[in-house]
Amino acid sequence: MGGAYKKVADDLKRGEGNPWVNLEVYKSDKGSHAAERRFNAEEYAGARRLRIELEFESPSKRQKYVENYTNLVGLVAGTLRDEGITGYDKMGKNTYEGLSKEEKKELQEDFITGIWGIMYSNLNVEYGINKFGFMSESLDKNFWDCDNSSTLVFDVGRELGVPVEVVMVHKHALIKTEDFFFETTANLEPVYRPVDKLKERYHVHTITSELEVIDSLAYLSRGSAHYNKEEYVKAIENFSKIIELNPKYADAYYNRGNAHFKIGEYDKAIENFSKAIELDPKDAEMYSNRGLVYDSKGEYDKAIENYDKAIGLNPKLAAAYNNRGSTYFKMGEYYKAIKNYDEAIRLDSKDANAYYNRGNAHFKIGNVDKAIEDLTIAIELNPEYADSYKGIGVFCAIKGDRDNAIKYFRKAIELDPNDAQTYSNMGLTYDSKGDRDKAVENFRKALELDPSNVNAWSYLEMVRKLKSQ
Repeated sequence: MGGAYKKVADDLKRGEGNPWVNLEVYKSDKGSHAAERRFNAEEYAGARRLRIELEFESPSKRQKYVENYTNLVGLVAGTLRDEGITGYDKMGKNTYEGLSKEEKKELQEDFITGIWGIMYSNLNVEYGINKFGFMSESLDKNFWDCDNSSTLVFDVGRELGVPVEVVMVHKHALIKTEDFFFETTANLEPVYRPVDKLKERYHVHTITSELEVIDSLAYLSRGSAHYNKEEYVKAIENFSKIIELNPKYADAYYNRGNAHFKIGEYDKAIENFSKAIELDPKDAEMYSNRGLVYDSKGEYDKAIENYDKAIGLNPKLAAAYNNRGSTYFKMGEYYKAIKNYDEAIRLDSKDANAYYNRGNAHFKIGNVDKAIEDLTIAIELNPEYADSYKGIGVFCAIKGDRDNAIKYFRKAIELDPNDAQTYSNMGLTYDSKGDRDKAVENFRKALELDPSNVNAWSYLEMVRKLKSQ
């Protein structure tokens, strides 16, 4: 990068070259830049997203966010316009098409590097940092992920008369101009490349400047919010809306497949993952998740086939090894399971679930000490991992270490107080210590939570008979 556009980016990033550098003013701005906006609110992709994402909020609250967003667009565009970065002349006529090829390229580079300078001197832009991905979160917290920052850049580009489109790929969005594509979440320097390299770098789902299609991002955020709140039917409704608007957006099918899986609709999940794979056949996660569904259906060979495909596409996808290990575990092939868990841990040493799974596999082949070691690491990585405490409790009880077994069972109950089996296991452990009163207390709690618990019924019936003799 060199020339005038480098100076623009460098100056703006340092807060020089323009008297306005504090974007917080957009929340109360009624000045010239806000007034210069060329479109009404419904013609801004970000404002439309806010209306969709906040559909169930009060009209006044939605309107306030829309005003803040459109003011922000006006201020960013105005700052760039003051630096001479615009496709309009002083009379408001769009002159972009009349520029030479080189002049168009220079304007596009000025726009990309200029807006990058503003974003990284005034906005906190980073991939995947908001809880739900709502535009309102970015406005509240001044944290801008790829979808929201791309939407903002799109609206500013249109405001300045620079032809721009939003590019949607798996779990990511970016910006395309006539000659370049631009990664809005690259924070070390403006990362833009020739547009003919776009499809070499990404399997593109959608390239669009249509506002209704960009609305997909709002329904994606809203669907993801419902999914994270375990409201899977509502999530499916939102992902289905995306498919109506943008039927080639593979992520919509992928996410809808995940939601169907969560509510046990395995055939629908497979149908959606298969459609996502048809649209994006080189995405490893889609094969890995389809493998999970086949595993849940007990179709282990098909599950392994999908994990193999995922690993072939992305040998660094730790989740695929972990998932394949779990299927081998269910098939009773514990050594193969351990080999896969080893690789999952090598690729992602912070994954508590992989250590937990490997520990259980070690237990199955008689390596109790290694099992305890792995589950201990799982707890270190995730101190709220109730199943790991349960597992160590069982392993300690088997080793005859009853006091530690009870300690771990108590912690498991603290984290998961409605698990009848843990009370039952603790009852068995107290019985082995000769403490019948404590054993009865825990078995009664187990029966209260699960009236079908066989160990609890058997033990309490035994105690009743002994007392009646």
